[in-house]
Amino acid sequence: MPLINRDTDYALRALINIAKNGDKGYCSATDIAEQESMTPQFTRKILQKLVKAGVVGSRRGPRGGFYLVLKPSEITVHNVLETVQGKFEVNICILDAAECLRSGHCGIRKSLLNLQETIIDYFKGATLAKLLEDSIPDPKTS
Repeated sequence: MPLINRDTDYALRALINIAKNGDKGYCSATDIAEQESMTPQFTRKILQKLVKAGVVGSRRGPRGGFYLVLKPSEITVHNVLETVQGKFEVNICILDAAECLRSGHCGIRKSLLNLQETIIDYFKGATLAKLLEDSIPDPKTS
C-alpha cells in the first residue's frame, strides 16, 4: 500500500500548479486538471477538501477559480496528507494501542513509533515551497 495515495498525489500536484500559475490570477479546476492529467471532477473534489482545510481559497464566476490562502512555505506535505488521507499511521496499533492485545509487551511498537515520528517529521519539513523548487528544471542539466 502506498504511503501517499493517489488523492494526496493529485492534491500536491494541484497545489504546485496553483502556486506556479497563481500570479496570472485564479486557477480553474478544469485548467489544473488538464495540465496535470487529472479529471476535472476529481480535481474539484480534491480542491474542495483543501478549501475546507483553509489551504486553498476559491472564487466563483467566469474569472474565478482557486488560489493559495497560505504561502508555499507554510503548506507542508504532512498537512496535505492528513487533509486528504486522514491521520497518518505506520500501523493501526500506533494510534489505537487499546485495540492491540500486545500493546504492553510488543517487541516492535517502540520501533514503529520511532519510524512514525521520523516520517511525520520529514513530511512536516517538506513544504510546497520545496516541492516547487524541486519541480523547476535545473538550467544546467536541461
